[in-house]
Amino acid sequence: MAKNDSKQEPLTERILGIYDDTQFTRPASSPSKNLMKVLTRNPYEAFVLWKIDPKYFNQIQSDFGKPPESEIQMKLLLEYVDSEGKQESTWFEIPPLSKHYYCKFSSPKFKIRAKLFANRGADLRLALETGNQDLPPSSESNQLDEQWVHPVWRERGFAKQSKSGSWFYSESWQENESHPTFLWGPPEIGNSPSSHRSESV
Repeated sequence: MAKNDSKQEPLTERILGIYDDTQFTRPASSPSKNLMKVLTRNPYEAFVLWKIDPKYFNQIQSDFGKPPESEIQMKLLLEYVDSEGKQESTWFEIPPLSKHYYCKFSSPKFKIRAKLFANRGADLRLALETGNQDLPPSSESNQLDEQWVHPVWRERGFAKQSKSGSWFYSESWQENESHPTFLWGPPEIGNSPSSHRSESV
């Protein structure tokens, strides 16, 4: 009986890199729900985005008597408060198949709310609107994560630990944070920008 002397390579599992694995490279699935948000860059600029669930849009078509999609136009209504505290609103005509709109104002606007209407002829129906309440305004915190506290900050008293063990910015931090070298001290002579200056020939 012939003996098989050929060596077999051990079976090893090939581990895919994250950029080769389709589980991570395929696009994220879009949620099947209605969505409308207003992103304010500053009081003069706002970006409105929305997403209409296809089933919900079919319902809107049915309310209009099931006309072709091309016959249904969208209008955007922005409600806001001006710099004098007065309530105002502005209409915008939305191009077909749009899912967002960039707004640039000539004067500052605040507390912006958005409503998207479906329009066919003289028939106007509310399709989407932003929530009655937005996220709470951001507030600055003086608390620090312990893993982010540099030893130099502790030595110089820029960060102090409370009795509960939490770390906070100290008063000396707030007094010196505008100084360019207060965190790390002046650069060493060998690393000074002037030491690397090239002389003109």
